[in-house]
Amino acid sequence: MQTTQSCPDNLPEVAEYIATSAALDALCARLEHSDFFALDTEFIRERTYLPRLCLLQVAAPALLAIVDPIALPDLEPLWRLLQQHSIIKVLHSGRQDLEVLYEHCGIVMAPLFDTQLAATLLGHGDQLGYGALVEARCGVTLDKAYTRTDWAARPLEPGPLRYAADDVRYLVPLYQQMRQQLEQDGRLHWLTEDCASLANPASYGTLPEDAWKRVRGAQSLRGRARQSLRQLAAWRERQARAEDRPRRWVVADELLVELAKHSPPDVEHLQRIRGMEAGVAHRYGHELLALLRTEGPVLPTFDPPASRHLLTVEQNNLVESLLAVVTEECTAHRVAVATLTSRRDLEALVLQRADIPLLHGWRRALAGQRVLDILKSG
Repeated sequence: MQTTQSCPDNLPEVAEYIATSAALDALCARLEHSDFFALDTEFIRERTYLPRLCLLQVAAPALLAIVDPIALPDLEPLWRLLQQHSIIKVLHSGRQDLEVLYEHCGIVMAPLFDTQLAATLLGHGDQLGYGALVEARCGVTLDKAYTRTDWAARPLEPGPLRYAADDVRYLVPLYQQMRQQLEQDGRLHWLTEDCASLANPASYGTLPEDAWKRVRGAQSLRGRARQSLRQLAAWRERQARAEDRPRRWVVADELLVELAKHSPPDVEHLQRIRGMEAGVAHRYGHELLALLRTEGPVLPTFDPPASRHLLTVEQNNLVESLLAVVTEECTAHRVAVATLTSRRDLEALVLQRADIPLLHGWRRALAGQRVLDILKSG
């Protein structure tokens, strides 16, 4: 891991609070000619289908601001700014923020610089949290007292606002020093590749017809039961959105699987399904039964996950050899093995010649080609 470095904090002590359209326009005008700015969000999602965006924190050199989406009638100037490809958007572990913003404005911003991904390429190990990264590189211990703040409450007290601002305050110097180090180490293009994948719009949003793939227990179903689950999950997706309620509040995953598995013929049998709640049966029972009676498209079977129990002794030895090669390269280049691949992926490669991330881009150059050479020679 890197030793603590100087991480100067020359941003304003108190963040500017943006709660009017005029203030938002002025903020975006200041940012539109920046090379980069840092971004973070605060949201709550416990009681709604879509996460409720409560704050947007923004930082750039000599600029620190908190945007209040609850107070503002329109965030369109900010959405336009996020689409400018001339500006790098800096986040830490940004997938969840990107997902939330995609739900609200329908875009995935790019280009990106994710400081958590950057940390894995600079010897910090896998999935380092923001607080730990700030402490490791800046020598600053962040206050964790406000992690359970109700971000929808108004007005917010100074403590939570400072906490929210700190989530982007140190991203500015972190970006500057980490980008410089990646350039010096010849690894900036590694991060560029990974961040381009992170910004792929196909990774965000769920079509109702594909919602079944995210249901816990879906892999246990086959044939007609899987077709039923697809229809049930698509219905639940639309129903949850229409009611603006979490999916599990409409029908839980476990109950969807049980319904698909047993396909009760009538209300009486429906009510006997394990886990069936009276409220669900009363409110949605007839709709669920109608869905179960509807013929759906034939769905492909899941490819069985690679399992060491399926490996022969020779195949298991080969996986161990491939893992040793990857580990050797990772040690030499100070990169966590998990950043390149996993044992599960290597098992899939040996069993099925699966296409895995290790075989592409900088990962292939670092270790993937050696892995392929071993497979070809065997």
